Amino acid sequence: MSETATQGNGAGAVRPKNDRPGSRSGRVRPPRRVLRLLSPVTRNQALVYGVLGVLGVLVFFGIWEAAHYLTAEESRRVPPSPQHVIATHYWLIAEKGYLSDIGISVYRIFVSFFAACALAIPLDVFMGCFANMRAAINPTFSGARYLPAGSFIPLLLVWFGPADTQKEALLAEPGYIDLERQMFAWMREEIQAE
Repeated sequence: MSETATQGNGAGAVRPKNDRPGSRSGRVRPPRRVLRLLSPVTRNQALVYGVLGVLGVLVFFGIWEAAHYLTAEESRRVPPSPQHVIATHYWLIAEKGYLSDIGISVYRIFVSFFAACALAIPLDVFMGCFANMRAAINPTFSGARYLPAGSFIPLLLVWFGPADTQKEALLAEPGYIDLERQMFAWMREEIQAE
């Protein structure tokens, strides 16, 4: 079939096959896509997505509840019901001092993050600014990037003992590796841009 179709009104006008009557451009609009990169979200879309997010959480808890009651009676401890989990959390907080344990964990995480920042940022600015220092220091840290955090546990136990310092150092190591990689890449981009 040809690319064009003639109008039957006798005028002899030729129009492209995909031209809709009344369209200005003469082209068919592409279908509207849901997933578009860097597109703004309208207020109505944000409301719909928010409702879908809440429904997703409710579906998750519904499946969890159903899994608990569909499990055999003797095996129901494996997926405990959401009510049991909430009651246990209340008991831990009210009677066992669970909030202080949470506070200690949050403290360790913040201390380890700031320790990783204090080490990674100056070192990577230094390595990013001076190519000879980068060539001397980067091979040491490049090898450490691929080691799992758990492999440092024996070494950190020997260095720091079983105290909080060992736990904070263990938490700081992956944070440092990630910050070091990001800062190093950022410094290289900034220097190459100048």
